[in-house]
Amino acid sequence: MKKIILIMAIALVIISMYAVDYQINCRDDLELVVIHGSETDAVFHLNTDIQFAERFSIPMLCGTFEGHNYTIRNLYSQNSGDSRLGFINHVSGGTIRDLNMVDGYSHGYSAIGLLGGYVENSYIENCHVEGLVSGYERNNYNGHYPDVDDYEGGHSIGGLIGSLRASTIINCSSDVTALGSYDIGGLVGKSFYSDIYNSFSDSSILTTRNRRVGGAFIGIFKYGEVRDCYSTLTLIAPHGEYNSNPRNSFIYSIEDSSIYNCYGLISPDSPSASCDYFIVYASDLNVRNSVHTRLVGTNSIYSTHGINSFINLVGAQIDEMQDLTTYLDIGWDFVDEDMNGTDDIWSINPDINDGFPYLTDLEYMVPNLENINPSVVSTIKLFNAYPNPFQTSTEISFKVDQMDEATIEIYNIKGQLVKSYPTFGKGKHHISWDGFNTNRTRCTSGVYFYRLISSNSSITKKMVLLKE
Repeated sequence: MKKIILIMAIALVIISMYAVDYQINCRDDLELVVIHGSETDAVFHLNTDIQFAERFSIPMLCGTFEGHNYTIRNLYSQNSGDSRLGFINHVSGGTIRDLNMVDGYSHGYSAIGLLGGYVENSYIENCHVEGLVSGYERNNYNGHYPDVDDYEGGHSIGGLIGSLRASTIINCSSDVTALGSYDIGGLVGKSFYSDIYNSFSDSSILTTRNRRVGGAFIGIFKYGEVRDCYSTLTLIAPHGEYNSNPRNSFIYSIEDSSIYNCYGLISPDSPSASCDYFIVYASDLNVRNSVHTRLVGTNSIYSTHGINSFINLVGAQIDEMQDLTTYLDIGWDFVDEDMNGTDDIWSINPDINDGFPYLTDLEYMVPNLENINPSVVSTIKLFNAYPNPFQTSTEISFKVDQMDEATIEIYNIKGQLVKSYPTFGKGKHHISWDGFNTNRTRCTSGVYFYRLISSNSSITKKMVLLKE
């Protein structure tokens, strides 16, 4: 990986000698990327946070997009008849660095991701996304967004990237809900001839199909390497048909590839299953020093073909996955130890990441706060709903600081307001939502968004209502 980073650094120095710089200082400046995105010598610099209130996507990027650790919020990329859809629909020979995307939504047919739809021959570094990605088959689309109860989705759907080819991802992460039929991944839906390093995903996979459902980290992966990565999966099946099928915590299908020093965690909130696997289908796979949740069953791979090599592939209980010795025994490089190396790739702390290992270099997770007026810093905090997913009711907690007021609103996946609550003043508050709308009609099962809104900011999180 160090060699790859060095090569990229040299290439960037050479490119910078001939670069044409474009400054993005407001929402309208993003039209510069639409106009000049296909130019290989173009370098776009995001110099501010941007909040959207409408649909938007960039058709093509062949140059470089420097996010400078700023954040794009509430970006909606929607076209149910199209493939290759995201903030940037098609990245070819491009570079995207240091960009955060929060409360995003991408919806289309195939190759759907929050950051990029289809990415080839490109380099993605230090990017973080949060939101919802979904696919819908062309022949089923009837002009409106589907209810989860009759959902039939598209394919190649990933939190960060929908479809990846001959590219490299380093230090990236996703916190997403992904909906679709098959080849769904928390970070990447489908990947060929690509490498992924030092990245993670926290995903909820929602589908009613029973084939090639998807993986917590990657749906389908061929001819590449994954190193020092992890994933957390909440597999959600509204109709409960997965109780007799396997759950996988990392990659669904993999071929002619290698995995080093990775772990896959299945959330205790996931529905029960017949077996827990690190990978469902593997062919010509090389795995070294990796760990996965195995609450049910005795095997780490569901089905193997070809020549495979598994060394130190450990199936573990939840408490064992929170134990440092589980990882030190198979050679992981942690902070405050030098027996397994001094790069300090991993850390573990009972108060961080629910006590599971996390990647030490998390700088890309911290928003750029330079030059932000303190008077517009958020005065509200929204906590995770509990339980989530839920069937009967869930509790939403939030805090209002200073002399401000805030309201709570709940929206369905179509963006329709289903429930709102009165204004709350300073202090910590709790509300309970029972799954009914303002007219006291039971809402259909599926993904919902709860939003806390104050005078100067808003925060949105997702929750899932299951059928009773």
